[in-house]
Amino acid sequence: MYSHLPLVSHKSRRMAGEIDLLGIKGDRVDVYEVKCSHRLVKARRQLRKIRKLLDLENITTYFYCGASRHLELII
Repeated sequence: MYSHLPLVSHKSRRMAGEIDLLGIKGDRVDVYEVKCSHRLVKARRQLRKIRKLLDLENITTYFYCGASRHLELII
């Protein structure tokens, strides 16, 4: 389990974002985007960017809203 991992673009070598929480077990990877309020659109955009940059097959993405304590699977 890793938290607050910097996400670096392969092409430009610049900081592209941050992974809030990353869990790895075997060949499965779970990525969690954590927000204080229900900002689902921004979370989806960040998770899409993470999926593109990591380029893994068995990746599952989740959004966690701290205000409502709700965990949602993002496809």
